[in-house]
Amino acid sequence: MKTLIYNSIHFSFFDNKKKQEELNKLDARFERFEVMIADVVGTLNETYIPSSDSSFKSAIWSFTILYYPVYLLVKENF
Repeated sequence: MKTLIYNSIHFSFFDNKKKQEELNKLDARFERFEVMIADVVGTLNETYIPSSDSSFKSAIWSFTILYYPVYLLVKENF
């Protein structure tokens, strides 16, 4: 996913200066996002890891791990 996003800037019609500015912004966003995701996953792992016999709780936990970080990224940028 990161490669796709970086390539969208590399192959854009921006001049080289603008491309570098956008790549620097993107680096900073990914850095913040990755720290945030590590915190979310760490918190969830410390507070609740579902047992294998609890399929509903396991599904909710999986949904949270997969989609909450995307929500945070979208919320931050829009």
